Amino acid sequence: MPADVRLRDVWVEGSGVFRSGIVRCQFYPGGIADAAVIHLFDRKGDVMTVGIDPFDGTAAIIAGDLNPVALQKEMRR
Repeated sequence: MPADVRLRDVWVEGSGVFRSGIVRCQFYPGGIADAAVIHLFDRKGDVMTVGIDPFDGTAAIIAGDLNPVALQKEMRR
C-alpha cells in the first residue's frame, strides 16, 4: 500500500465498525467469507472502498465512500 494511503475503518457483518485495533474477517472452506467493507483514504481525502463478497470471497476495489448496501449493489453490476 502506498505510504500516503491510510485505513479509515473496517465494517464486518455481525461485528460492526472498527476504527482501531485488530479486525478479523473469516474466510471459510468452500469459498465463502464474512462480508466486509474497508475504507482507505489518501492525503487528498479521496476514499476507496474495498469490499469482500460473502458469497464467493472475492474482493472489489471501488472509488468512493460506499456503505455496505451500496457496495453490494455496485459489486453485482
